[in-house]
Amino acid sequence: DVVDNRGWNALMWAAQLKDPGTCLDAIELLKPSAEDFQKCDAAKRNPLGIAIAEGTVANMRTLLAAGANPNSAGSEKTAFGAAISLDPSSDRLEKVRLIMAQQDFNANAKGAGGNTAVIDTIEVALFQPNKSLGWTEAFETIETLIREGADPNIENDKGYSAKDWQNNSRAADYVSSTLGRLLNGENLGFAPPSGKNIGLVLQQSYFVASLNVLDNVILASWLATGHQATQKATELLEQLDLKD
Repeated sequence: DVVDNRGWNALMWAAQLKDPGTCLDAIELLKPSAEDFQKCDAAKRNPLGIAIAEGTVANMRTLLAAGANPNSAGSEKTAFGAAISLDPSSDRLEKVRLIMAQQDFNANAKGAGGNTAVIDTIEVALFQPNKSLGWTEAFETIETLIREGADPNIENDKGYSAKDWQNNSRAADYVSSTLGRLLNGENLGFAPPSGKNIGLVLQQSYFVASLNVLDNVILASWLATGHQATQKATELLEQLDLKD
């Protein structure tokens, strides 16, 4: 593994590039293992953590699809914790939503200071005004987290839980009231419906009649990315029992 003075290897460099095709090419060339996705740079960030901080949503999606852990941004932060603390100009909400949408996302994973995702969200909204995390965005995120199984009673290393912040003096009455209702599991309509269990529908009208199913899937990949992902197309059809 060749690294530069920042501790970056080839996969880490690809994670922060603005061209999503380059990150995809790197994945196909390097074929990273689970261990490769956990290697950290000098700032204690793994490739997903670098993509969150400096890369694009498309790069994050590529890394996650290739096996990056959606609960880790490195040796200190969770992926969620890294994303929620971004500046709003960094596609923060889209990156947060992508992490929460992963099948293996753990809403109760602990990061720096033992904070869970709900605690991270509340603390950024309450104590980091420079991050401009509005309460509407925070409420959407918290409602989604509770729906995904977040436990508001889990304490961090200082002994505080999400519910302990509910009546913080910095929070207005409306914020305290709404936060309390969300933490008690009430659905207030801030968050969109979950998309985790949406299935794949193959519609004949979108296929090229002169091509077989495999070639059509490869064609769709090529139109979307400029690459012919033959192996991935074959694996997809195997999973759908459509290989033959």
